[in-house]
Amino acid sequence: MLQVPMKISQLLFLATVLSGLLSGCSTSSSGKVPVGKFAPYTNVTLMNGGTVSLEQFRGRTTILFFWAQWCTSSSSVMTELNQYLQGIGDRKDLTFLAISVDKNEDLPKLIERIKYQKMDGFQHCFSGNAEYDQAFMAYGTGELPLIVVINPKGVIVAQGDDPQVVKDYFTSIGITSKNPF
Repeated sequence: MLQVPMKISQLLFLATVLSGLLSGCSTSSSGKVPVGKFAPYTNVTLMNGGTVSLEQFRGRTTILFFWAQWCTSSSSVMTELNQYLQGIGDRKDLTFLAISVDKNEDLPKLIERIKYQKMDGFQHCFSGNAEYDQAFMAYGTGELPLIVVINPKGVIVAQGDDPQVVKDYFTSIGITSKNPF
């Protein structure tokens, strides 16, 4: 039997762990609604407890950002995206929703994270249902973070885990930010 020196096996283990940390955070859901398809219209629960239908945002470009406070990848993407969106300013033709898939008992941590990172470029949504959040399930996401860009006609035009998808789409429709990446 071939024995691998301890140092090489340790490096392989470290590489495996790091690749997991650098990629997105997994949940039990799987798949995504494909680009080019109509966005599922579902409800989201706002942080203040109100509920809105995603259908009411038809006629506007809508950015959905699925994230969780426990997901380290979500945190860095949120910071970058929030800064970029703040540079766009207040526009009536754009809607930005940050949809947390945290558990109900994590609400205090979530509120603290939103305040600490000054995430005021978004409307914040939270149902407390974790990966069983209605919107999260409707979009069939299995990885966090996930950004979904929906055009005014209700079609998904871009998605991914990098804020660049938002910048690329906005550039294609003539929107620029004072805070580029």
